[in-house]
Amino acid sequence: MSSPTANLPEEDQLFLLLRQLDRAPEASQRATAEALGISLGRLNTYLRAVSAAGLIEISDRAGPDRRQRYAYSLTLRGAAEKTRLADRFLARKFAEYDALHAELTGTSSEMVPLKHRTKLMQSNLAPIPELYVSYDSAQKLKVEAADLVSHDLNPRQICDLELLMNGGFNPLKGFLSEADYDGVVENMRTADGTLWPIPITLDVKEDFAASVEIGQDIALRDQEGVILATMTITDKWKPNKAREAEKVFGADDSAHPAVNYLHNTAGDWYLGGPVTGIQQPVHYDFRARRDTPNELRAYFRKLGWRKVVAFQTRNPLHRAHQELTFRAAKEAQANLLIHPVVGMTKPGDVDHFTRVRCYEAVLDKYPQSTTTMSLLNLAMRMAGPREAVWHGIIRKNHGCTHIIVGRDHAGPGKNSQGE
Repeated sequence: MSSPTANLPEEDQLFLLLRQLDRAPEASQRATAEALGISLGRLNTYLRAVSAAGLIEISDRAGPDRRQRYAYSLTLRGAAEKTRLADRFLARKFAEYDALHAELTGTSSEMVPLKHRTKLMQSNLAPIPELYVSYDSAQKLKVEAADLVSHDLNPRQICDLELLMNGGFNPLKGFLSEADYDGVVENMRTADGTLWPIPITLDVKEDFAASVEIGQDIALRDQEGVILATMTITDKWKPNKAREAEKVFGADDSAHPAVNYLHNTAGDWYLGGPVTGIQQPVHYDFRARRDTPNELRAYFRKLGWRKVVAFQTRNPLHRAHQELTFRAAKEAQANLLIHPVVGMTKPGDVDHFTRVRCYEAVLDKYPQSTTTMSLLNLAMRMAGPREAVWHGIIRKNHGCTHIIVGRDHAGPGKNSQGE
């Protein structure tokens, strides 16, 4: 008896099917079949096959119309397969165009290479990879991780781990290796050339570094002892912190809060390696306001928001901020995401409990259908221009297409000379 996956359509047809289900997840089967130009019987065969292959999830849909009994949603695997097939589909179409152009004109079309085009064509609303395992796997991993050497994370490391696991730091798959760290510090790029401006490293004390080996798995726990993830150590090194301070923060000056943390709080050794997420950190405050990148993307997708402007803030909003965000959204013809940082900010900043209440009060002044708010559990570094780029990447991962950069974005304040 043949496997259901044997009935998967050809690549082009599979791409068109996944794209149609993503665009119109609640359309009737008849409408979907007509859009694809196939029969209802063929569509049902395809739907069973892609569901069996784990590319879509089918759910019952309540309603009076019997023709719309089901709703379809792409799984993470399905979204990744759709992206892969889109590249191959476009590659074939570009090749056909080039061949036709050459036949008609005798010259090449000189189109931009595919690898530079498709990244721009990918939707900001499609699901992005997370580092969490499934619920069943997480339960097994918790038991196994109980016997591993444990590292208790400090608040900044918990912020970093959460954004690694939920995709906020995509494309990072864990804490930076030594080669990636060197590339980020020197030229804001990982070893493979990916743009990334801020080192995301797991700093540990010397005695802990001496107790672990390359290739070893360790458990990462929060401050209450809950296992959040495991990490496979691929790199262990003692960094040049003065060099890191100069390149990343502009000066090795302990008046800078992140430089002060680097020299006086952070461990002397760094560990690097991929992370396997077991569970997200628990937040007891404003839980309804804390959205993962994929949750925000799904929300934007549901509302049909194609352009979204993010407003980064670590201070209470005032009237000028409101006007600024109105104008930015109008200029970009986009919706607005108020996305304040509630992780670690600059010492002396207003506490996030007070700030969030201020944001909620001001949110009532915005048109409800055009604006939303979500909280970002980010540990800021106050790295100025580098951090502005970093914030842009993080907001892109959360489904935003634009970000407002302030006049002194993530500025550290005055240096030790009072400048």
